[in-house]
Amino acid sequence: MGERALRAVSDQLKMMTDDVGIAGRFGDDGFVVVLPDHTRSEASAFAQAFQDWLSTYTFRAPGGLTLPLVISSGLAVCPDDGLDRTALMELAAKRLEESRSAAGHGEADGYGALLDAMVAAADGQDQYARAHREATAEYAVMLAREMGATPASQRTLRLAALLHDVGKIGIPEEILRKAGGLTDEEYAVIKHHVTIAERLIVDVPNAPEVRELVRHHHERFDGGGYPDGLRSKQIPRLARILAVADAFSAITLDRPYRLGLSPARAYAELRHVAGSQLDPELVKTFGRVLARMEREEATYSPAASAPGRLGTQAAAG
Repeated sequence: MGERALRAVSDQLKMMTDDVGIAGRFGDDGFVVVLPDHTRSEASAFAQAFQDWLSTYTFRAPGGLTLPLVISSGLAVCPDDGLDRTALMELAAKRLEESRSAAGHGEADGYGALLDAMVAAADGQDQYARAHREATAEYAVMLAREMGATPASQRTLRLAALLHDVGKIGIPEEILRKAGGLTDEEYAVIKHHVTIAERLIVDVPNAPEVRELVRHHHERFDGGGYPDGLRSKQIPRLARILAVADAFSAITLDRPYRLGLSPARAYAELRHVAGSQLDPELVKTFGRVLARMEREEATYSPAASAPGRLGTQAAAG
């Protein structure tokens, strides 16, 4: 699909540069356009015209899925910005990165529209799925901060939390939406979502670390999880944090076939599986996070809590 998208972009650039310039592929997912005898304003107008075309272009993936294509651009002009080819390319690349940052393409929930669209497609019309990944990210970062994780680690963890279920785009709908228990065969299919996610998570900040966390967030502290059967401290700490946040979010949110548990009862469930499914130290620390959130809610927001917030029922252990 990526190659198809790149071909669509290259075909349009070829048409737009006919008789006025040259366009070429540059790197994995980039292009260089050379426009002789163009002023800065004319070159900017060219880039804007391409953006305008892209905003109206519809890219269709298998299954009828419609995905947006988004680009960032950087411009360098000779002789104003330099006479040396290398210097011009370096300046254009720098401005490209500045454009990406300004557009939010380097942030956890806006690094690229293509993968974000895949997440939305995996959610489908399921409001629970979207609320779950956002709440999971919130709880995971809170717990990581309590454990003294660096800001960089918190950003990586937040991105992994937002993407931890993206692999479910490859799982049949009837299995994902099944209200009752899964058969052994269905459970085996479900487990593939972590490896599917690994193949999708390629163009994000700290991609190797994000893939590692997504791969291992279903490992169990006692070694009975998947996909690799890691146990205890073999499981990356941030993946263990993600597992706690994932579990708490899942059991506190309402589903079509059951109501979510109160925060106090949900935390009791976490304590029940501490040492088997979840890291007991992290569960205990998460109790402190919940207690503090309860106090803050009571102080600043006595009204009923919004989705993803705790309200005043949380209990610490």
